[in-house]
Amino acid sequence: MSKTFGIILALIAGFAIQWISFASADEPDLQAAIAAIRQVDKEGKGHEAAVEAMQILNKATTAQIPTILVGMDDANPLAMNWLRAAIEGAVQRGGDLPKVEMQKFFDDRSHSHLGRLLAFDLLTSSDSALATKLIPTLIDDPSLPLRRKAIDHYVERAAKQTDVEAIGSLGFALANARETDQVTKLRDELSKRNVQIDLSRQLGFLPKWQLVGPFEHANEANFNTELGPEVDLQKIDLKAEFDGKPNDGKPRKVKWIAYETSDANGIVNLNDQIDKIKGAITYGYAEFKSAAEQNVVIRCGCINATKVWVNGELVIIEEVYHVGMDPDQYSGTATLKEGINQIVIKVCQNEQTEPWAGEWMFQVRVCDKTGKTVLPAPEPPAQQ
Repeated sequence: MSKTFGIILALIAGFAIQWISFASADEPDLQAAIAAIRQVDKEGKGHEAAVEAMQILNKATTAQIPTILVGMDDANPLAMNWLRAAIEGAVQRGGDLPKVEMQKFFDDRSHSHLGRLLAFDLLTSSDSALATKLIPTLIDDPSLPLRRKAIDHYVERAAKQTDVEAIGSLGFALANARETDQVTKLRDELSKRNVQIDLSRQLGFLPKWQLVGPFEHANEANFNTELGPEVDLQKIDLKAEFDGKPNDGKPRKVKWIAYETSDANGIVNLNDQIDKIKGAITYGYAEFKSAAEQNVVIRCGCINATKVWVNGELVIIEEVYHVGMDPDQYSGTATLKEGINQIVIKVCQNEQTEPWAGEWMFQVRVCDKTGKTVLPAPEPPAQQ
């Protein structure tokens, strides 16, 4: 065999290997691989099968991106990350995006929020005109990351408008804003134009509470212990008296006290209302009158370990101390009945002595699944 012929064979073999490496996955194989990825979970279940599946997904072409996007619907967060990596790999390998199919996927708001955001980013990354066209239409989008883009657009537009026009733009954005940081920014922008917004009501924070404490929590021992009102969450007695945390070794009785926060972010500061004390627990009780039976999301900010119950059902449980606090830090779904609903929160302070570990506070708001405020039913007008 001549040297020239050997070189030709080597080149052909090289091209063949390269073609095999970059050949697109067959559609049935791709679907099976996506299904395997969707089975992986954070406990390690399905990991080996997912690794094998990625060998197939790593051959996906840009034309197959819509199929992978559909695979993101209802996927768990870990599977989402794997599928996103597969899409990014397909883009990096090159090829024209199937824009018509991706636009159709994006326009269907029933698809995965993350998948639609990814489709939007890919479609608009090199098409600023399309971004300009689409962003204003996202003002009521169920995907909060996409809605954010529209809210920011109206804020930017207001900066170029007269005060009267800007108030209209900002008010429209405020009515559709769902995330606390954007609502706060819109409140501030409107305030500059002499329009005052009740931030606490706008975000749905619960201002009125009954508080009882402190109860014992030395060595973080009682997070899962039923103390005081927790013994019977179905029968909250606001006239009850409980054995509290001993005071300098002496017994202490604790009773419910009424409190209404004036903080714009609905923060209830327990250091001020109960005591600046370590290794302790306080319970808060609030009533929420619902006009009808409805599903809601309880959102809670708390810098201490916390549990939240709605009508005796546990909806939030977070045994974490001093990692920061924001209004939507923790959330849980609940079903409100028509009429009065009982919300109970348990806030546990540990015994860390660092200055930053002295905070003991919480905030709670009621929303729908998009973060829109759910306000209590109005009270009937007083009879004359």
